[in-house]
Amino acid sequence: MICYSGTTVSMQNPPSGITITWGGTNVAYPYGNTGTSVTVRAASSTTSANGTVTAFFSVNGVPYTITNTVLVGKPGVFDVSDPGEFSIVATDGGDWYVCTDQSGNKFDLNCDGCTNFEIKITNLDNTYTYDDFYSTSGSGDLDYSNLQEGFYLIWARGYNECGWGDWTEMELEFVECSLMRLTITPNPATGETTLSIESESEEKTIDETVEWDLEIYNNTQMLTAKKTKLKGNEYRFNTSGWKDGVYMLRVNYKNEILTGKLVVKR
Repeated sequence: MICYSGTTVSMQNPPSGITITWGGTNVAYPYGNTGTSVTVRAASSTTSANGTVTAFFSVNGVPYTITNTVLVGKPGVFDVSDPGEFSIVATDGGDWYVCTDQSGNKFDLNCDGCTNFEIKITNLDNTYTYDDFYSTSGSGDLDYSNLQEGFYLIWARGYNECGWGDWTEMELEFVECSLMRLTITPNPATGETTLSIESESEEKTIDETVEWDLEIYNNTQMLTAKKTKLKGNEYRFNTSGWKDGVYMLRVNYKNEILTGKLVVKR
């Protein structure tokens, strides 16, 4: 780990009489870059990336290079639109919402080199915090039976020995799931895909005569498509011509809001 405050790097058991020149990527040497031991730091106070530290030297006229891969700087911002970095799975199996009437909603954060995470839930104006907690594993439960249905903000940031990264946030819906969920196949989609409404409870079945509505939003929360008065438990649609990215699907079924996340790749 190379921090902006500076980290000492040394060659162990160097051959006698050699001169070492240090270099690398995403790093800087503020006090010179020669000697068997030098101070190296992140290239800037905002650098957050993988990097390298390299020693160049010669022994009896033969050039040698030793390179180590390092993590540079504080953790970067999570890409909350990338399910591989920041994801939430509801108790009923849906993506990116929380079931208020059931426990076992899960979150998962992936940050290379992070040793701790901070997560908080706020209102949409970020003027009130409902919960603020830490995780050392990057995963855990999101159970909030005391919160009303609606939209909130979830915030997350990572920590390593260089310090805390910046906060990132995204809207998160809290709904009463009643063991109803959306499935989207295939997902990611390159063309036609099928949205299905399913029930995990034998006591609650899909009413084929009920009309329901579908709204699809892109990752900037802009409405991309809307269908009303659909019937049955399936709807097929084509994503050809859509921009690559993550889309939020929102279904209103018998006044129950179901949401899911669709990834579109060409």
